[in-house]
Amino acid sequence: MAGRTKNNPIDEYGYSTTATKVLPLGGDGENRLSNSNPFPIDLVKYNTNDIEEASATVTYIGMEDKNGNWTVKKIDTTAGAIFSYATVKNNSGYVTYDTAWTVRASLTYENYGDAF
Repeated sequence: MAGRTKNNPIDEYGYSTTATKVLPLGGDGENRLSNSNPFPIDLVKYNTNDIEEASATVTYIGMEDKNGNWTVKKIDTTAGAIFSYATVKNNSGYVTYDTAWTVRASLTYENYGDAF
């Protein structure tokens, strides 16, 4: 198979079978990947379900985690880039992602610290 060498073995699907070196995140040495800490920063809590460019200056990004917790991020570039968030915490009448996404334009949006 093309690409297979002694130093870079490739499996039957074309993927390398050698382990990759894990490098530290950041320069402080505190946020290091390891077997005991595979995700030192919560990068995968929410997955994107929907994106809507509502206008030339407003975009909504709808996200949900595996437990059904949801958030809608609003990006408003009218006066710079303003990020605000709607969650069940600041929109208690909408407990599911589907109901929240349906009314995304009328949800209450706050900064990250207040919304979570």
